[in-house]
Amino acid sequence: DHLVRAGARYLRVHATLMASGVTYYVFLALAPVTLLLVAVAGLVLRGDPLLQDELLDALRDAVPGETGDSLAETVTTAVESATTFGLLGLLGVVFIGLAAMDKLRIGMDIVWRGRADPPQFLADRARDLLSLFWFGVAGALSIALTTGATSIAGRVFGLTEVDEAPGFFLLARTLPIVLAVAGDVLLFLWLLRGVPGTPFGYRQLMPGAFFGAGGFEALKLVGSLYLAVIG
Repeated sequence: DHLVRAGARYLRVHATLMASGVTYYVFLALAPVTLLLVAVAGLVLRGDPLLQDELLDALRDAVPGETGDSLAETVTTAVESATTFGLLGLLGVVFIGLAAMDKLRIGMDIVWRGRADPPQFLADRARDLLSLFWFGVAGALSIALTTGATSIAGRVFGLTEVDEAPGFFLLARTLPIVLAVAGDVLLFLWLLRGVPGTPFGYRQLMPGAFFGAGGFEALKLVGSLYLAVIG
């Protein structure tokens, strides 16, 4: 019943159009995020000349000729300009992230209350910047909860030799999914409560957070299966 009414409300306020606006900025963010990843990789390689040489040699071996030399030169340039790439990527992520949070806030306000608040440039930018920061914190906590708890559980299983017990395979397969859903629930709960001006409490928002987490995990599962097929 909750899902049916939520879907009807979503369609009635034309939320698909607002979602497309958020998706547009998220897609644009791929470029600065790539710059950030390049910067991080460049800083790592700059601190390890041996690893850098091994990477360049592997590139030349994998792609012989002028193309391999060109790729090696590109990697060398990226390593030397890692700081510049990092600053440009960070500025791009902040700028595009603010635009995405603005669209997300307006869209969720319309879904929740039927209208958005009157625009206030400075106040809106400050609020979006704070929301973007806490979104990053919530995302980091979600990832830490999933990876950290899974790693600790693996060590505990190894020390106790519980992997020899009947049913361990099912437990080992289920635990990462449960932890991932728990992390996703934390992330979606913050999105539903922290971004829009909703009058509802965390308890009332919990079903929506679980639904979003389940859908997100389903998308990740489909994506992993697709990559396994094409790989």
